[in-house]
This record gives sequence, C-alpha cells and structure tokens, in this order.
Amino acid sequence: MKKKHYLYILPAAMLAFAACNQEQDYGEKANGSVAVRIKAGIEDFQKQTRSFPTGDVTAQALFSTGDQLYVSDGEAHAIYSYNGISGEWSPIQTDNYLIWKEAETTYNAFYPSNSTTASLTSFSVPHIQHDEPSIALADYMTGQTTYPSKPADETLQLAMQRHMARIVIRIAAFNDFGKTQPYVDTLSISSGYEQLVIDGTPSGNPVGIAPLKGGTFNGGIGCTYTALVVPGAARADNDFITLRIRHGEEETEMKAAGIPACEAGKSYTYTLTVKKNLLQIDDVTVEEWTDATIPGGEALPSTPQPMYTIVLEEPGTLTAVMLDNAISEEGQLAIAGAMNTTHDLTLLRDWAYNIQDRGHHVLKTLDLSGVTGWTCLPSNAFFNHSALTSYENHMIRKVILPASVTEIGEKAFYRASALSEINLENVTKIEQDAFHDCSSLVELNLKNVTSLGNGVFQGCKSLMQVELGEVNEIPDYCFDACSSLTNIKLDHVTRIGYGAFKGCRSLNNIRTDNIISIGEHGFSGCSALNNINLEKVETLGNDAFISCSSLTEANLPNVKTIGSEVFNQCESLKKVVLSETITAIPYRTFGDCNALTDINLNSITEIGERAFYRCKALSDVNLEKAASIGNNAFEDNTSLRNIHLSNATTIGESAFSGCQSLKQVSLGENLTTLSPLCFRDCESLTSVDLKNATTLLYGAFMGCKQLADIHLDNVTEMQHSVFSHCQSLTSVHIKNLPAIESSAFALCTSLTDVTLGETVTTIKSDAFNGCSALASIDLKNVTALEDKAFWNCTQLVNIDLSKVESIGSNAMYATALQSANLESLLTFGANAFQSCKALTHVTLSEQLSEIPREAFRDCTSLSEINLGHITSVDYQGFYDCASLSMPDLSNIVSLESNAFRGCSSIGKIRVPKLQIMKSSVFSNCGTVTETDFSAVKEIEQSALAYTTFDALDFPNCTKLGSTILLSSTLNSLRFTTNQNITLTSTNALVFDHPESTILYLHESKRPGGNGSPLATGPNVWAGNTWKEIHYVNDNGEEVK
Repeated sequence: MKKKHYLYILPAAMLAFAACNQEQDYGEKANGSVAVRIKAGIEDFQKQTRSFPTGDVTAQALFSTGDQLYVSDGEAHAIYSYNGISGEWSPIQTDNYLIWKEAETTYNAFYPSNSTTASLTSFSVPHIQHDEPSIALADYMTGQTTYPSKPADETLQLAMQRHMARIVIRIAAFNDFGKTQPYVDTLSISSGYEQLVIDGTPSGNPVGIAPLKGGTFNGGIGCTYTALVVPGAARADNDFITLRIRHGEEETEMKAAGIPACEAGKSYTYTLTVKKNLLQIDDVTVEEWTDATIPGGEALPSTPQPMYTIVLEEPGTLTAVMLDNAISEEGQLAIAGAMNTTHDLTLLRDWAYNIQDRGHHVLKTLDLSGVTGWTCLPSNAFFNHSALTSYENHMIRKVILPASVTEIGEKAFYRASALSEINLENVTKIEQDAFHDCSSLVELNLKNVTSLGNGVFQGCKSLMQVELGEVNEIPDYCFDACSSLTNIKLDHVTRIGYGAFKGCRSLNNIRTDNIISIGEHGFSGCSALNNINLEKVETLGNDAFISCSSLTEANLPNVKTIGSEVFNQCESLKKVVLSETITAIPYRTFGDCNALTDINLNSITEIGERAFYRCKALSDVNLEKAASIGNNAFEDNTSLRNIHLSNATTIGESAFSGCQSLKQVSLGENLTTLSPLCFRDCESLTSVDLKNATTLLYGAFMGCKQLADIHLDNVTEMQHSVFSHCQSLTSVHIKNLPAIESSAFALCTSLTDVTLGETVTTIKSDAFNGCSALASIDLKNVTALEDKAFWNCTQLVNIDLSKVESIGSNAMYATALQSANLESLLTFGANAFQSCKALTHVTLSEQLSEIPREAFRDCTSLSEINLGHITSVDYQGFYDCASLSMPDLSNIVSLESNAFRGCSSIGKIRVPKLQIMKSSVFSNCGTVTETDFSAVKEIEQSALAYTTFDALDFPNCTKLGSTILLSSTLNSLRFTTNQNITLTSTNALVFDHPESTILYLHESKRPGGNGSPLATGPNVWAGNTWKEIHYVNDNGEEVK
C-alpha cells in the first residue's frame, strides 16, 4: 500500500563549507622554467576547502588525488591533475602544458575537467551523486585571472568560484509507527534547474538527484542525504524531497513540495521528523559553504542525539531490523522490557558482531537498564563479539546492566577490549574469565562481590583501582597482567591463588594483613611493589614474588614452607627474616637478589640449586649447619668473603663459582668430594685445606688467581682442569694420584715446585701447559707424556725423560730443555720437541725407527742426535735445525718434504738407501762437502735448492722435478744412467752458473744418440749451456 503526503517549504538561512589552497609544483614534468605552474584554491586561497564537497575539515584541507583542472590561455589549453602525495599539479599529458607568454594574457579555468557536462561557459548537474566520486563531479567551479607577463615564481594563481549550492537532509526521528521500526528506503532531492551558464543564469527543468547517503546506510535515525544543486529562484510547483518509508509490511511515499530558492556557495540543512502521516521539518539552517567550522564538513550539529529505545513487550521478539533502526549515529543503543537471555541476547550479540560489515554505525554504548527479569548475565553473553574486541576501531565502551543483575557468567565480556565503563555495584558473584582482556577498564566497584572466578580480570591492562567487598580468596589469575593496577585492599583475603596478581607491574600499595597462603606466581612481576606485610603467611608458592624488583624487605616469621624462585630477581631486596622452622632454601629462591645483605641462615641445613645465585652484595652468611649445598647455590656472589662448611657433606657444581672476594674456605671433615667448578674464579682465595679431600672433580679451583700452595696428600682422584689458570700457585705436592689429568695445572704461570708421588705414571694432555715459571720436575715413575703435557713451559730445563716410553704431540713444545735422554722411548708425536731452541743433544731409543712430523723443528741448537737406526723422517722433522752436523743417515729409506730443510751446518749428506728425494728435503743446507745419492732415482722440486756442493753424482736418477738445484752452486754434476731421464719441467736444472759446471752424461745422450734427452750441441743439454759435457759408458768410464 502506497500513500502520498505533500509538504511545502521555503528556504531559510545559510550554511558554510570550508576552502583550502595548496601550492602545487609538477617539477620535472613541466620540462623547463617557462612552463606554467598551478596554484589553485577557493576565492582568496585562505579557505579550508577542496573540490570534494563532503568529509571532515581535515579531509577538505587539500585537493584530492585525481582532481582535474582545465586551464586555457585563449590560444591553448591543458588539463592538470592533482597528486595528493607529492602535492603537485601535473599535466595529465606530459607534453601538453601551458607556456608563459611575454604579453598580457588572461587565463580561464574550470573544475571538474573530467566531467562530461562541464565547460568554461556552462554546466549540467549530474543526476547521480550517490557516492564520493560522483558528487565531486557536481562541484562546478570556474576561475579567471590576467597576468601582464610571466611572474617571478612562474606560478599561475587561480581563485576558483563555486557555482553550486549544497542540500543536506537529515533524518532526526520516526514517530507514530507503533511497534514496527520504520526506515527510509529511498530518497531523492530535486534541483530547481538542470543547467547553469557562466554568468550564473540557471536554465532547464527541475531534475531529481540520487544523493550521497551518510550515517546509517539503512535509512534509520541519524542518516543524512547530500546533493549539489543548481542555485536559482524558488519553484513552488515542483517536488523538492521525495522519500519512501518502509514500516513492517507497509510502504509509504512522502513528498515535500516547493523547491526553495538557493544561492551559490551556500549549504542548506533540513532536519526532518518522519511521522506516519506527516513529514515534519524541524529545522532549516543556511550557512556559508566556505566556513571551516562546519562539524564534519556536513552541516550537522555536533551535540549528541537522543537515544531511541527498543521496548520489548514479549521475550524473544527482538529483530535485527529493530536494532538497525534503533542505533544512533553516535553508536548508542537502548533496549528495555521483556528481553530474554537466550534468543534476544544471542541475536544482539550476533548483530553487533556483523554490524560493520553491513555498513552501520558501530555499537559504542549499550543501555540494558530497562530490561526486566534478569538476575544473571549468562556465560559467553558477548564472547567473540566484534564490537567488544577492537579498541582501535572505537567499538563499545559502555554497558549499563539492569540493577537486578547480581551474577556475571563465565566469559560474559571476554576480550571486550574497548569496554571502559560498566555498573557492577549490585553484583555479588563474577565467574571465570568474565572480563578477561577487557583492556580499557580503568576502575571497578566490587564492594558487594563475595565470589570471584579464575582469571576474572586477567589482561585488564588499564585497570587502576579496585574496591573489593568481603572476598576471602583471590583466585588463580584473577588480576593477572593488570599492568596499571596501583592499589587494592585485601582486608578479608586469606588466600592468594596461582598468578593472582602476576604482572601487575604498577601495584605499589596493597593491604595483606590476614593472608596466610600465597600461591605460585601470586605477585610475580609486580615490579613497583616495595612493601608488603607477610607476617601471617605460612605458605609461599613457587615464584610468588619473582621479579618484584622494588621489594626491599621480607619478614617471614611464620612461614613453614617456601617454594622455589620465590624472591628470584628481587633486585632491591636487602633484608630477609626467615622462620626458624625453615630448614631448606629451594631452587633459586633468592637468585639475582643483587642488593641482599642481611639474611639469617642459622637453621638451614639444605641450600638448593642457585638459591643465592648472583647475590652480589651478600658478604657474610652462616653455613655451619648446612649439610648440602646445591649446584650454583652461591655462584657470582662477588662480595662473599668467608665461609665455614664444617657440616657440609656435599657441595654442588659451581656452588661458589665466581665469588671473587672469597678469601678463606673451611671445609669439614665429612666433605671428601669437591664437585666440578665449585670454587672456579674465586680470584681472592689464597688457601684451602684439602687434607680430607679424596676426590677433586673438574675445574674445582680453576681461575683461583691468588691460590698459592696446594697439598693433595689424600687425593686419589683428580679430574681435568682442577687448578688451571691459578696464576699465583707456586707449589704442588701430589702423593697418591695415578695420573696428572688434562689441564690440571694449565697456565699456572707462577708454578715452580711440583712434587710427584711414586704412583704417578702419566702426565695427561695440557697438564702443565703454559707453566712458564716451571724450571724442573722429577718425573720419577712417569712413563707417558700426553699431547702438550709441558707445552710452552719456557723455563723447563731439567727433566729426566729416560723412563718415558711415549711422548704426545707438542708435549715438550718450546721448553728450555738442553738435552733429552729418550733411551726408553717407543713412540712420540708430531712437534714433540718443536722450538726447543736450547736443546743440543738427544739420545734416541734404538727401538725407534721413525721421526714424526716436525718433531724437532726449529731446534736451532740441536747439534747431536743418533739417527743411525732411523729409517724415515716425516715432514719437516728437522726443519731449521741450523746446528745439526753430519747426522748418520745411512739407513734412511724415506724422507718427507722439508725433512732437513734449513739444516745449514749439516756438512755431509749420505743417504745410500734413499730412492726418492722429496721437495725441499735438503734445501738451504749451507755448504755440503760429502754426499751419497747412489740409490736416488727421482728428485722432486727444489730438493737441493739454495745449497753449495762441490760435486753431485746421481748414477741411477731417471726423473727430475722443477728447480731441483735452484740458486745452488756446484763444480760438477753427474747423471750417468744409461736409461732415459724424464724432465718434468723445462726449468728442472735452473741453478746458478751452469756455465761453470762440468756435466757428465751417459754416451747415449750425446748428439745423434739413442737416449733422452740428447745434448743439442757441444755443451748444451736440458736447456743449459755447460762449461763442458763429458760422456761415460755403462762401466762409468769416460769416452771421447
């Protein structure tokens, strides 16, 4: 059914819109200094406006990207486009722009140049203005200015004149429609004229315009409709506003007759109340469109609009249409009457969840105070509700509950992150997670609440103050992560649950006079908490006060049980009073309490792992009753000075590691084993009585820089690195150990006196590595020295190695040893005596047959060593042994590269069994007067380089490498084999002055012979010209 009603109206006052100006520079696109640059604005360039006629003041402060301006100089024209990011006007065609003229020129412009109905002289209003781009095309403007010549800044300033008027229709209310919720289905606004010419004369017939909708897109209360029209005289006989109303099953068409007169540059706002049989104009305002004070740029009043209340006469009758039409432009919604908590509440929740997707105003205030019959807000009432989950989107902030509600169900407002205000004055019970992650809540009045569930206010990071009623228990996670909470009174509370105030980093004022139990993580992370009454507390759970970095004192006279890490990382804690009933300090209870100086441990028998870890200010503790001290218990207590462990039976790993001020340690008779690293880096420790110790585990005293004297009379087991880096240790007495373990005394740079017992048979790797002051040691029954056993003991002169059967790699590296009796040696490793520069004499066991890699390298004083029984020398075995003279090499069958390189005093080289001379094996060997290379078949690169010989004879050599005699000198050279000789390189026989050397070859090598290579001239062979070449037969007899 359709009904028509007519209302005749007349124009009223004037409304303003804002203008802006913006200097634009299209820079390089203009291609030259004579290009016309554009600066455009409305009227005087001071108005805050732009070409788009809607939006807020900020949005209108600049032209919009894509705006197009047509500019003509009478002979040519160009279209310029605005870039909102760069702020430049640029020609839309880079090669089409205006050029400044020297003569006087008049410029004309119009906007929008991309409109098909606009020109410099006329404009036809668009019929469709229902979105932002289309209404912008209706904002017709022109501008004209004359320049006598090119201005200094090359900028054309265009003062644009607006030719259109603006009409805003606002729906203020619906009345007389009963229970149904009406809404505007369609609305059109008529322009009195269709066309406009440049002199401002309107023409044509009236035309209907589809306007731009604003506010609630469904046509409800607060919705606005905006259109730009051609200004002109009134046309009383034509319809101005036509709208179709839907309410229930009915449809009503209403019209406002009489198009009012309007002027260019004015904004007209009509506020309408829609009644069932009447279209009522409540208000008409007219203002200057160039006034920047218009709220929102849409000529709308800034005062909040009244809230429309949905009244439900029967439960279960709430509909989405009701909600769509009832929500105000400001996001307010009120429901009253017989609303139930099943259908109606569920529908409300789901409607609010999808409200943005439908383009409506978001829900900000929900008033349920008029709802009847509620006592409990059910579980999940608003859980996963979009309007309650995004503070950034300015969603719901306030909820008004019925006064009858006394209970809030589980997760009722779970993650309602924008909720900042709710009335809970009458509530007595709040169930689990009801306000979990309500991160905008600031203050709560819970004076009547007697029961709270777990996690009720967890994550309410803006919550600052809470007033509690007679609550006896703060349950688990109740105020977890309430990082802004500053004070709370717990007058009636006796129990604090797990994590109840965890992460309340602003909490500094709390009354806990009646608390007897604090659960795990009860106050963990409360970094501002500096004072708390714990006198009645009997139980402290794990991590109860962990990271309470401002807490200064803990008085625990009645505590019976204390958990692990209770005060861990309480950086300001100075004093702790413990109950005499406590006998154990658990794991990391006071770890990282950097300021702790005063604590009574008189009754403590057990100290757990890391119990006082890094308590850097703690200087004195009474540990006389302590039987067990856990791993790292006092590690890095840098101020700890003296300890008495008279009853201790076990000390854990690193228990006192890093106690840099510890000077004296008294160990009881029951302590026989010292754990790994237990006193590591106790840099001030000068002495320790180990008379009862039988076992020292690895690194026990590592880095004790002041420890001077050690007696290990009863020690039967000592692991590696026990005394390494003890830089002041001078004397060590060992009786019952079978071996000195790896790195046991490494880098003990002051060690001078070592007494080994008869039981020691092995010195393990690095045992005395770097003991640079050690001059002598009696090895007694030692038979094995492992790798680097005495590495870099640079003062070690006297050491009897006669019983040693095995020596590891680098074992004696760089020692001051002068002689070495190795008559029992069966094996020794690479570099064993390398860089022993004082070593002059070595006696090798007759059972040895090989010299290992670099075994005597750089032993520059070594002159005598028995090698008669040696068959092989590995790589660089005697490299740079510059004093070695005439060694017996008669049984050598293998020499690796550089084996005797640099042995500049060798004098003679007789190797009658050697068949291959490896590279550089005898290079740099000074002057050699006697040689035997009779078995040599192959000579590798540089084997005899940089050496002076009288004569060299190779009767069986058949292969020569490159530069075998590089920079050497000799008088005669013989290669007299009757077999062919292979030269692997053209520079095989490059050496000094071959023209002074007589060469002997087999007669098969003479020119024309059948050997290879042949002499190529009287004195030329192998690329050299020799002093003479003589030839011999198979018997070695010279032939002519």
